[in-house]
Amino acid sequence: MILSENNDGIKYPAVNDICIIIPAYNPDEKFISFLSDLSSFGYHKIVIVDDGSSSDTKIFFDRAKNMYSVKVVSHSVNLGQGRAYKSAFNYYLSKAVKGGEFEDTIGIIQCDCDGQHHIEDVNKCADLLRQNPDKFILGVRDFSDKNIPFRSRFGNNMTTFVFKILCGLDIQDTQTGLKGISASLIPTLMETPGERFEYASSVLLETKKHWTTSYTILLIFFPFTLFI
Repeated sequence: MILSENNDGIKYPAVNDICIIIPAYNPDEKFISFLSDLSSFGYHKIVIVDDGSSSDTKIFFDRAKNMYSVKVVSHSVNLGQGRAYKSAFNYYLSKAVKGGEFEDTIGIIQCDCDGQHHIEDVNKCADLLRQNPDKFILGVRDFSDKNIPFRSRFGNNMTTFVFKILCGLDIQDTQTGLKGISASLIPTLMETPGERFEYASSVLLETKKHWTTSYTILLIFFPFTLFI
């Protein structure tokens, strides 16, 4: 099945084994551009969470539904990033049952809505998830660029240090929004504490508990995107 072609005129088959999840709060045109890239490379199982966005940004969710047939889960008020992920997980699990639209998926890829992630990064994450369907894939931003603001580099270095010393986790980017998650891990993440930005840290700690069984964090690196 051919879904569409990208800007280079290359046609890609529909991606049926991966569901994309994107939490969104007051998105802009970069959100639509990212959806266009995803669609061009065959991703069509996409769940968006409108986390209480303002009325003047609702047009972007309408465009997303009309142009790319995404599923939109809405919060009436802003509940936070953690709750947005859990709402998306809940929707995914409800459709991953026998006969559901996500029945044949191996898991999900989490992305940000602000253009931070490029389609090449998503593809790398998808390939790793296919090769390691029982693993936790973590996209890591490259903070080595000298043009990265000091505040961003310092904050990341501090959280990395704390996780390594206190938690025994040697992770270079604890707040990344790019993750590949096996379907079997999602019920656990539904019960992981955290409703807002602290949820990202809680997920890493929860995942560590499973390292003694089957889950391992695999890292991929992608450029740190600066928005001027």
